[in-house]
Amino acid sequence: MRLGVAAAIVDGGLVAGDVEVADGRVVGAGLAGGGSGTAVPGFVDLQVNGFGGVDFAAADSAGYRRAGEALLATGVTAFQPTFITAPEDELLASLAEVPSEPIGPRVLGVHLEGPFLSPARAGTHPVS
Repeated sequence: MRLGVAAAIVDGGLVAGDVEVADGRVVGAGLAGGGSGTAVPGFVDLQVNGFGGVDFAAADSAGYRRAGEALLATGVTAFQPTFITAPEDELLASLAEVPSEPIGPRVLGVHLEGPFLSPARAGTHPVS
């Protein structure tokens, strides 16, 4: 399948021409007969509190799927759900909902903003 683009980022450089994909893998780049736009590798977002109207601190599996679909639509192919500082029981409940099965973009792990902060550098996070 051709993407119909005018160029692509390949190995860090801009290559003019269309891109061909087969079985989910790029099999050709710089091909004649492209269209418009530029194909780029998938984006990785390492701090996402929520997306697409979904707050990961309160999300269930359906919420993660909705957020995953919205993230994919913007080009994000991998991400880390981020949880703000919260009481331990709330963090544990949030962590229990992080999907282990594929939801679209790959979940790389999680980012906990607290309680693992230095009390000397807590910023706006409650030290307690």
